[in-house]
Amino acid sequence: MLSRLKLLTLITSFFLSTSLIAETINYSVTSSGGKYYIDGELQKELSLVPGNTYVFNGIPSFHPFRFSTTANGTHAGGTIYTDGVSETSNSVTIVVDENTPDLYYFCLYHGANGGMGSSAFITSVVEEENVPMLGSYFLILMSAVIFSIGLFFQRMKKIVN
Repeated sequence: MLSRLKLLTLITSFFLSTSLIAETINYSVTSSGGKYYIDGELQKELSLVPGNTYVFNGIPSFHPFRFSTTANGTHAGGTIYTDGVSETSNSVTIVVDENTPDLYYFCLYHGANGGMGSSAFITSVVEEENVPMLGSYFLILMSAVIFSIGLFFQRMKKIVN
């Protein structure tokens, strides 16, 4: 029984950490009054889920959008975070995984002194409400399949013996 429980735990962990429930989420980025607006919300705080890809579109060329583990990024002595990040002329994409730290977004050209203002916080922690229901149904289905496979092998073992 213990080996089936370990197998179930391993399979559950695998499916939670793979792209089966991964999504690509698009955000619209604008700037006004020296601040970023994400989907129309001033300095929106975001929760990024590992496994998902996030695309920040519409970034003005005069306010380059960057990530850092430090509030206000390079303007406060931090560095630009680049793991899983790609850029085009008006968009930034980040692929979040379980190793992605909590981040801040900030303007590369303007610091807190009247430019793009203070950066906004992004958390990379999966919260319960962020896990899609599809994942829960899938886990229940996988549990039933694993249990059925275990019963099948028990019966086969009895037949062979």
